[in-house]
Amino acid sequence: MVRYHDVELTASGSSIHLKCRVENDSGETWSKGFAFGYQIYDPATALFLTEGEWTPLPADISPGGVFDASLELKIPDGDGPYRVYVSPIHPQAGWLYTDGEPMLAVDAEMRGGRVHVVASRVTTLNGMRWRGLPGSIARTLIAPFADIWTHRRQAKSFDFAWMDRESKQKLYSLAQSRAGKVQF
Repeated sequence: MVRYHDVELTASGSSIHLKCRVENDSGETWSKGFAFGYQIYDPATALFLTEGEWTPLPADISPGGVFDASLELKIPDGDGPYRVYVSPIHPQAGWLYTDGEPMLAVDAEMRGGRVHVVASRVTTLNGMRWRGLPGSIARTLIAPFADIWTHRRQAKSFDFAWMDRESKQKLYSLAQSRAGKVQF
Protein backbone atom coordinates (compact mmCIF):
# COMPACT_ATOMS: atom_id res chain seq x y z
CA MET A 1 0.00 0.00 0.00
CA VAL A 2 1.08 3.57 -0.67
CA ARG A 3 0.58 6.53 1.67
CA TYR A 4 1.07 10.21 0.84
CA HIS A 5 2.04 12.80 3.47
CA ASP A 6 2.62 16.57 3.53
CA VAL A 7 1.42 17.17 -0.02
CA GLU A 8 2.33 20.61 -1.42
CA LEU A 9 1.18 21.80 -4.84
CA THR A 10 2.43 25.07 -6.34
CA ALA A 11 1.14 26.27 -9.71
CA SER A 12 3.52 28.28 -11.88
CA GLY A 13 2.92 29.04 -15.54
CA SER A 14 1.85 25.81 -17.24
CA SER A 15 3.26 23.49 -14.55
CA ILE A 16 2.39 22.36 -11.04
CA HIS A 17 5.28 21.63 -8.71
CA LEU A 18 4.49 18.69 -6.40
CA LYS A 19 6.35 17.94 -3.18
CA CYS A 20 5.27 15.19 -0.81
CA ARG A 21 6.47 12.32 1.33
CA VAL A 22 5.59 8.87 0.00
CA GLU A 23 5.44 5.90 2.36
CA ASN A 24 5.90 2.29 1.31
CA ASP A 25 3.22 0.61 3.45
CA SER A 26 3.46 -2.69 1.56
CA GLY A 27 5.30 -5.88 2.40
CA GLU A 28 7.71 -5.45 -0.53
CA THR A 29 10.91 -3.43 -0.81
CA TRP A 30 10.72 -0.89 -3.60
CA SER A 31 14.09 -1.31 -5.29
CA LYS A 32 15.79 -0.93 -8.67
CA GLY A 33 13.30 -0.16 -11.42
CA PHE A 34 10.65 1.44 -9.22
CA ALA A 35 9.77 4.99 -10.23
CA PHE A 36 7.36 7.80 -9.40
CA GLY A 37 5.36 9.52 -12.12
CA TYR A 38 2.10 10.94 -13.38
CA GLN A 39 -0.52 10.57 -16.09
CA ILE A 40 -2.99 13.19 -17.31
CA TYR A 41 -6.64 12.47 -18.16
CA ASP A 42 -9.65 14.42 -19.39
CA PRO A 43 -11.91 14.51 -16.29
CA ALA A 44 -15.14 14.69 -18.32
CA THR A 45 -14.47 11.55 -20.38
CA ALA A 46 -11.70 9.81 -18.38
CA LEU A 47 -9.69 9.56 -21.61
CA PHE A 48 -5.92 9.28 -21.29
CA LEU A 49 -4.14 12.36 -22.68
CA THR A 50 -0.44 12.09 -21.86
CA GLU A 51 2.14 10.77 -19.44
CA GLY A 52 4.89 12.66 -17.66
CA GLU A 53 8.46 11.60 -17.08
CA TRP A 54 9.16 8.80 -14.66
CA THR A 55 11.46 9.73 -11.77
CA PRO A 56 13.51 6.83 -10.36
CA LEU A 57 13.30 6.39 -6.59
CA PRO A 58 16.33 7.85 -4.77
CA ALA A 59 17.18 4.52 -3.06
CA ASP A 60 15.64 1.22 -2.06
CA ILE A 61 12.56 1.88 0.08
CA SER A 62 11.90 -0.95 2.52
CA PRO A 63 8.43 -1.62 3.97
CA GLY A 64 7.54 1.27 6.28
CA GLY A 65 10.17 3.45 4.59
CA VAL A 66 9.50 6.97 3.31
CA PHE A 67 11.03 9.06 0.54
CA ASP A 68 10.66 12.71 -0.42
CA ALA A 69 9.12 13.05 -3.87
CA SER A 70 9.36 16.09 -6.10
CA LEU A 71 7.73 16.24 -9.54
CA GLU A 72 7.07 18.95 -12.10
CA LEU A 73 3.60 18.20 -13.49
CA LYS A 74 3.54 19.69 -16.99
CA ILE A 75 -0.05 20.40 -18.01
CA PRO A 76 -1.01 20.45 -21.72
CA ASP A 77 -1.33 23.88 -23.37
CA GLY A 78 -5.03 23.75 -24.31
CA ASP A 79 -7.47 25.62 -22.06
CA GLY A 80 -9.76 23.39 -20.03
CA PRO A 81 -9.85 21.00 -17.09
CA TYR A 82 -7.33 18.20 -16.53
CA ARG A 83 -7.00 15.42 -13.96
CA VAL A 84 -3.51 14.24 -12.99
CA TYR A 85 -2.91 10.81 -11.40
CA VAL A 86 0.35 10.61 -9.42
CA SER A 87 1.59 7.18 -8.34
CA PRO A 88 4.61 4.92 -7.89
CA ILE A 89 5.35 2.58 -10.81
CA HIS A 90 6.34 -1.06 -10.27
CA PRO A 91 8.99 -2.27 -12.75
CA GLN A 92 6.93 -5.33 -13.83
CA ALA A 93 3.32 -4.58 -12.81
CA GLY A 94 3.25 -0.92 -13.88
CA TRP A 95 1.26 1.84 -12.21
CA LEU A 96 0.35 0.86 -8.65
CA TYR A 97 -2.92 2.83 -8.76
CA THR A 98 -4.24 0.51 -11.50
CA ASP A 99 -4.08 -2.36 -8.98
CA GLY A 100 -6.22 -0.52 -6.44
CA GLU A 101 -3.44 1.26 -4.58
CA PRO A 102 -4.01 4.86 -3.46
CA MET A 103 -2.92 7.65 -5.80
CA LEU A 104 -2.75 11.40 -5.57
CA ALA A 105 -5.40 12.91 -7.88
CA VAL A 106 -4.93 16.56 -8.82
CA ASP A 107 -7.69 18.49 -10.60
CA ALA A 108 -6.28 21.42 -12.56
CA GLU A 109 -7.55 23.94 -15.04
CA MET A 110 -5.56 25.64 -17.77
CA ARG A 111 -6.70 29.18 -18.64
CA GLY A 112 -4.78 31.49 -20.92
CA GLY A 113 -1.52 29.58 -20.58
CA ARG A 114 -1.64 29.49 -16.77
CA VAL A 115 -2.55 26.44 -14.75
CA HIS A 116 -4.69 26.63 -11.60
CA VAL A 117 -5.00 23.84 -9.02
CA VAL A 118 -8.70 23.22 -8.40
CA ALA A 119 -8.48 20.34 -5.91
CA SER A 120 -6.33 17.42 -4.82
CA ARG A 121 -7.04 14.27 -2.88
CA VAL A 122 -5.67 10.84 -2.12
CA THR A 123 -8.03 8.26 -3.61
CA THR A 124 -8.24 5.03 -5.58
CA LEU A 125 -9.70 4.28 -9.02
CA ASN A 126 -12.76 2.75 -7.33
CA GLY A 127 -13.09 5.86 -5.18
CA MET A 128 -13.04 8.00 -8.33
CA ARG A 129 -15.74 5.82 -9.91
CA TRP A 130 -18.00 6.03 -6.85
CA ARG A 131 -17.50 9.78 -6.61
CA GLY A 132 -18.83 10.26 -10.17
CA LEU A 133 -21.75 7.84 -9.82
CA PRO A 134 -24.49 10.25 -8.60
CA GLY A 135 -23.92 12.63 -11.53
CA SER A 136 -23.91 9.72 -13.99
CA ILE A 137 -27.21 8.41 -12.68
CA ALA A 138 -28.80 11.87 -12.84
CA ARG A 139 -27.59 12.41 -16.41
CA THR A 140 -28.89 8.97 -17.43
CA LEU A 141 -32.35 9.67 -16.04
CA ILE A 142 -32.64 13.25 -17.33
CA ALA A 143 -30.99 12.91 -20.75
CA PRO A 144 -33.97 11.39 -22.61
CA PHE A 145 -36.26 14.24 -21.57
CA ALA A 146 -33.60 16.84 -22.31
CA ASP A 147 -33.09 15.37 -25.79
CA ILE A 148 -36.82 15.44 -26.50
CA TRP A 149 -36.98 19.07 -25.41
CA THR A 150 -33.88 20.05 -27.37
CA HIS A 151 -35.23 18.47 -30.55
CA ARG A 152 -38.89 19.33 -29.98
CA ARG A 153 -39.20 21.24 -33.26
CA GLN A 154 -37.96 18.24 -35.21
CA ALA A 155 -40.19 15.92 -33.21
CA LYS A 156 -43.22 18.09 -34.00
CA SER A 157 -42.47 17.69 -37.71
CA PHE A 158 -42.36 13.87 -37.50
CA ASP A 159 -45.42 12.06 -38.69
CA PHE A 160 -46.66 10.16 -35.66
CA ALA A 161 -49.54 8.68 -37.66
CA TRP A 162 -49.71 5.73 -35.31
CA MET A 163 -50.31 8.06 -32.32
CA ASP A 164 -53.64 9.79 -31.66
CA ARG A 165 -53.78 13.56 -31.10
CA GLU A 166 -54.28 13.29 -27.33
CA SER A 167 -51.23 11.02 -26.91
CA LYS A 168 -49.09 13.37 -28.99
CA GLN A 169 -50.11 16.30 -26.78
CA LYS A 170 -49.32 14.33 -23.59
CA LEU A 171 -45.87 13.42 -24.90
CA TYR A 172 -45.14 17.02 -25.84
CA SER A 173 -46.41 18.32 -22.45
CA LEU A 174 -44.33 15.76 -20.58
CA ALA A 175 -41.17 16.73 -22.46
CA GLN A 176 -41.89 20.42 -21.87
CA SER A 177 -42.50 19.97 -18.10
CA ARG A 178 -39.31 17.90 -17.60
CA ALA A 179 -37.08 20.21 -19.61
CA GLY A 180 -37.49 23.08 -17.15
CA LYS A 181 -35.96 20.89 -14.42
CA VAL A 182 -32.88 19.76 -16.35
CA GLN A 183 -29.55 20.80 -14.84
CA PHE A 184 -26.14 19.48 -15.79
